[in-house]
Amino acid sequence: MLFGEIIYRLQAVQTNWLIKDHGSLVHGAFFTALASAAPALAKQVHDEMEVKPFTVSLLMPETVKSKRGNRLLIEKASMAALRFTLFSEPLLEAMCALPKGYCFQLGKLMMRIEEQCVRTYEEEDLIRNCLALTQVDMVCFDFTSPTSFHKQEDDYILPLPELIWGSLVDKWQKLHMEAPIDREMVRQAAENALLVKFSGHSERVYLRRSCGVNCFTGSFVFSLRHLAQDERDVLVVLAEFANFAGVGRMTGQGFGNVMVRLE
Repeated sequence: MLFGEIIYRLQAVQTNWLIKDHGSLVHGAFFTALASAAPALAKQVHDEMEVKPFTVSLLMPETVKSKRGNRLLIEKASMAALRFTLFSEPLLEAMCALPKGYCFQLGKLMMRIEEQCVRTYEEEDLIRNCLALTQVDMVCFDFTSPTSFHKQEDDYILPLPELIWGSLVDKWQKLHMEAPIDREMVRQAAENALLVKFSGHSERVYLRRSCGVNCFTGSFVFSLRHLAQDERDVLVVLAEFANFAGVGRMTGQGFGNVMVRLE
């Protein structure tokens, strides 16, 4: 299966404030952009797909000179990046077709495309590269945007290994990746992945004034030393997959962005 990422380099059209937790604004801007490039595809993804085959990042400004409460001041002509990952070739083609000069609207802030960087990956290559690694003993998840799980129908903010890797195998299956991965095997393997180091904090993120989500961010290091080699291999593949699919809930709204290091 082919999947890819697009990183747009953007310039602010004017000076304006942007709320810190603006993933829902990026989500809306994504669909507006997709509708401009491929209206029928945008309607299909929005209305018919229960699992959205994309993730979005929060805006990544090169500089922020002022903050006020939960708002960031983005100054005119300042630069920022925005990253989308796409698990559909038609989606990838449509979002690559956005022209230089197209503007993403994030609330009142307009960000204009100056350039884009596109990288594509094959599932087979991801798996092959992971299996070719010398023995991986440690996996570090750096959660760079608010992340949350569901447990017993409520928000859950403790990044247990079975929740991290359980989320990833669910995404793997729901995105119809071609290589079969057994969820029960992943659950059993994850139970033996030990948290050995962490730093982080919890917070409540408001999607709307009356709708908040309990989340966490931070860095969490897991040891795989007590796992059999085949179990390590599966967890390593899914950990590498997390760089693209994200972890936990609402990754299409900027939640669960993660950078993974293998040691």
